[in-house]
Amino acid sequence: MAKKLNIQAALMKSGANVGGGVAAAAINKVGFVGKQKMIIRGAAKIVLGALLPSLLKVKGKSSETVNDAVAGWNAVAGIELVNGLITKNGTNPEKA
Repeated sequence: MAKKLNIQAALMKSGANVGGGVAAAAINKVGFVGKQKMIIRGAAKIVLGALLPSLLKVKGKSSETVNDAVAGWNAVAGIELVNGLITKNGTNPEKA
């Protein structure tokens, strides 16, 4: 039997993904973070994203939301890391 699509759960999950991604991009506005090379910034965000769920120690439905937000965070971090690798730390992004 086919499972019904839960629109509310899908919206909550995608909202948490977007929130995590926006947070990862917004943290670049912090002075010392924005001055780091893209590779360092991306790698540090991935490490933080891996540690964040265990540092927050949330349980139940909240942990699901945290994991969804971390997925968005890690997506942006991965893009920064790869962009830094293929563009010589973002110096020539048009040649990537």
